[in-house]
Amino acid sequence: MRIKPRASTVLRCAVCHGVLRPAVDGYCGSCGSRFHEECRTDLERCPTLGCRGSIPRTRRPLLERAVFLGLVALGPFVLATAVIFGAEEIWARHAPAFSGPEARRDAAWRTSFVPPSAEDLEREVEAYTKRLAINQLDTATLIARGKALCNQGNLEGARHDLTSALDIDANDYDALINRGLVLTRLGQSDKAILDLTRAIEFDGSSPRAWWPYVNRSSAYSRKGMGVEALADAERAIAVDPGMIDGWVFRGYAHQLLGHQKDAIADYQKALRHLDPRSGFAPYCTARLAELGAQVPPPEPAETDNLAHRLLRSPGSAVDTVR
Repeated sequence: MRIKPRASTVLRCAVCHGVLRPAVDGYCGSCGSRFHEECRTDLERCPTLGCRGSIPRTRRPLLERAVFLGLVALGPFVLATAVIFGAEEIWARHAPAFSGPEARRDAAWRTSFVPPSAEDLEREVEAYTKRLAINQLDTATLIARGKALCNQGNLEGARHDLTSALDIDANDYDALINRGLVLTRLGQSDKAILDLTRAIEFDGSSPRAWWPYVNRSSAYSRKGMGVEALADAERAIAVDPGMIDGWVFRGYAHQLLGHQKDAIADYQKALRHLDPRSGFAPYCTARLAELGAQVPPPEPAETDNLAHRLLRSPGSAVDTVR
């Protein structure tokens, strides 16, 4: 018998005969036969004929083991931090759903939208414009600039940006609602109702569903459709009783339908909790004057930080019915 040299220098697994990865795969401590790491897991002894050696496990590199152990040590701390902050925001947003009637009435109120200053809006529009110069298909930036333009009073510019966002993603929830708001302000209530209805059909059961409902209530009110406006305002209140916008629009729907006492009650309830800087404060005051009712004194309430952050977004400004 004559021993011939190997025809190839490629190392192969003694189990599956596949090509080996020298830096990763294992070997037999007795005869030196090499194995894939995945093939080794099913073996207790070397499969080479005549060899009864054991197969040592490969060891992970030191740096890899150190990183792994560090992640294991930090994992509980990171998880606990995420749970604490996540629970705080969830509770702040959904406290009315978890609390009793008194807590729902007193602690759940959130003041309506307070618009940014003209200088802040100008800076926002400039920043969004620079960002869009880099990427014109950035839907989030298109929507954000549309919101800022809407609050500046540039309704046509806002509609253009929001329509561009919907051309990229026809089912964008925020774009549909904000374009519905802009169309309502432009007097195109029928088109606004179509956009807001699409948004409700897309996601009408989320905690944010009060937003398209109150805006569609506004559009219905513009058309003099008091029954439909009242139904949407009721739905908005059912989704989130703490959002004052729903009470304001329900008050106007009652006023359209001639329900004077109900309208006064809703306006007064909203005014007790409205931020004086909100556009709804003078609106409700004027409506109560029309109805010959008194303006109630404001009630002190704790600020809901999460709701305040959400409502600082210009797109959450709800149009008042004129």
